[in-house]
Amino acid sequence: MKYAVVGAGSTHNVGDIAYTMTIATPDPTEVTLDKLGAWQFDFEITTTAKSVTTDQLNTVTIVVTAEST
Repeated sequence: MKYAVVGAGSTHNVGDIAYTMTIATPDPTEVTLDKLGAWQFDFEITTTAKSVTTDQLNTVTIVVTAEST
């Protein structure tokens, strides 16, 4: 998960990695937002496919929730 928009004056930059999720650690305990403002994130999915001989249809569902503390 990368920062797409950061709060004004933040030490984070657009494109910086905010958190790396894996199957073993799918739930980040927290992502640091060090300034007030509107934040946006980009999710990038990387996978290694097994060898296939024909196109295979796959569907991925990503559920994202956020809360203010």
